[in-house]
Amino acid sequence: GFKEGSFNMGGRQTVPVFISGNGKFLVLGTEIYDTTVDPQKEIMEKISIKDVPTKGADNAKVVIVEYSDFQCPFCKRGKDMLPQILKDYNGKIKIAFKQLPLKNHNWAMPAAIATVCAYQQGNDKFWALHDKLFDSQKDITLENSKEKFNQYAKEVGLDTKKFDACLNSKEAAAVVDTQMKEAVEIGVQSTPTFVVNGMIVPGANPEGLKSAIEIQL
Repeated sequence: GFKEGSFNMGGRQTVPVFISGNGKFLVLGTEIYDTTVDPQKEIMEKISIKDVPTKGADNAKVVIVEYSDFQCPFCKRGKDMLPQILKDYNGKIKIAFKQLPLKNHNWAMPAAIATVCAYQQGNDKFWALHDKLFDSQKDITLENSKEKFNQYAKEVGLDTKKFDACLNSKEAAAVVDTQMKEAVEIGVQSTPTFVVNGMIVPGANPEGLKSAIEIQL
């Protein structure tokens, strides 16, 4: 009961296309799609934005989930471009931050845990330490990271006793681990990656991010 056709991929490359008689299933090459499922909605349903750091309007039409790594230079670019985007789309977007420390960055994991601990003391405290870490990337090494994190914690006004106790807690590490697994599950492969209402936008590309926002609006 399937109907057959072909899809031009550019140039001379074509792939066979089959669609079921009721229009529900589409077979494109070796992939099978359920046309009744919205893939962007499906991705957003796998993402939890409960109890995570956010900026922007709580009731925004567009939710942007950022997966980032504090040791990643491209993520620093992402951090630098977001204030203008928040200004340009004031009241229309909300940004939620998720941890994705990469294995090849040796102090990214402790930095992720440190910011989880900062968030326990308030949303604003998280963003203060977030900015401090990105702005100080070149000053941090694995060897001095603990000392630097404590220094920055004092500078942004954290309760350092609570902060120090949290750094070695299993709970803080578990938060990071859960967010890393979530990123893998939805297909995030690099940092920074922005998920705009379910649309995956890799890289610190302001024009690409704005385009995705405009599409969703």
